Amino acid sequence: MGLATTDGEQTTLGVNYYANKNVRLGMSYMDGEEANGASGDEVRARFQYAF
Repeated sequence: MGLATTDGEQTTLGVNYYANKNVRLGMSYMDGEEANGASGDEVRARFQYAF
């Protein structure tokens, strides 16, 4: 089984907020489009606690 290749482009924007030295909140937005016209958006949110 072979893998197909597709041209496209993606734009990503992200932001992090450090509440203190142990807590980080992050959010990112991704917008992508393939050469054939298919497109998609994605929003991710993260919470990180270091102990």
